[in-house]
Amino acid sequence: AYRRGLNDLLTAWQGENLLRPRRNAGVLYVRELEGRLKPASVGVKLAAAKAFYAALRWSGATEAAPFADVRAAVDKTSAWEKRDAYPRTEVHW
Repeated sequence: AYRRGLNDLLTAWQGENLLRPRRNAGVLYVRELEGRLKPASVGVKLAAAKAFYAALRWSGATEAAPFADVRAAVDKTSAWEKRDAYPRTEVHW
């Protein structure tokens, strides 16, 4: 999941300077993801991006933290609404 998230970030940010991204680049990236992915998938990709920048800061490559204050939108659909009822073929009495 980390590798895929990092690959997606690098693909989306081909025109972005990774060591000095624009101030709102992290927010724009996450909002774009929210427009096309489910909230759980956005969370996984955001975690990968945060881990990547934590590693870059740890190594001294950059001081940038474009995802530090970025939060994914909360999924307003309850867990019960996401689940389908068990079909009769799977229910054993």
